[in-house]
Amino acid sequence: MRTFTLLSLCLFALFILGGCQGMRGKHVDHLTNIDDDEVKEQIALLSNGQHTQDPDAEARYTLACEKLIKMGAGVEPHIIFELKNSKDWAVRLGCIEVADAVGTIRCVEPFIELLNDPHPLVAQKAMYSLRVFCGHRIVPDADSPGAPVPPIPRRGPNEPIEKDYQLWSKWHEKNHKVL
Repeated sequence: MRTFTLLSLCLFALFILGGCQGMRGKHVDHLTNIDDDEVKEQIALLSNGQHTQDPDAEARYTLACEKLIKMGAGVEPHIIFELKNSKDWAVRLGCIEVADAVGTIRCVEPFIELLNDPHPLVAQKAMYSLRVFCGHRIVPDADSPGAPVPPIPRRGPNEPIEKDYQLWSKWHEKNHKVL
C-alpha cells in the first residue's frame, strides 16, 4: 500500500511537470502585459536611427520609438539595460527618446553615465533629458559666473542650425570628463 501511494505521487508529479513543458514560450509580464520579445524586437529596430539619409530606415526608427512609448512605463527596465549595455549609439539615442516619454526617476543614473558617451549626440540628448528630469541645469549657461565647466559656445544668429552640433561636438570632446 505504501509503495502504491509513493508510486502514484511520483506519477502525479511527472504528469504535472510534464504539463509544464507546453507552458514555455513567450514571457509576458502579467503586471504590465508587455511581451519581452516584442520589446527586444522594437529596441533592435532602433539601430535604424543611424541611417539618417535613408527615409525608410528613419521611418522604422520612429515607428519603433512610438511602439515602445505606447507600451508604457513597463519597458523602462529594458530601456535602462540598453542604455547601459548597447554598443550601438542609435539604440542608446532611441532609448533616451523613449525614456523621455515613459521613464521615471530611475533613468537619471543611466543618463548621468551617458554624459560621458563616446558619441556626442547621445551625450547631448542625455544632458537635455537630465535637465528635464532633474529640473535644473547640469551644464551652466555661457553667462553663468564661476561655472565648474567651460560654457558651451553658441552659434551666431546667421549661422546654420548644424553649427550647434559642431560646436557641441568640439565642446564635448574637450570637456566630457568634467561632466
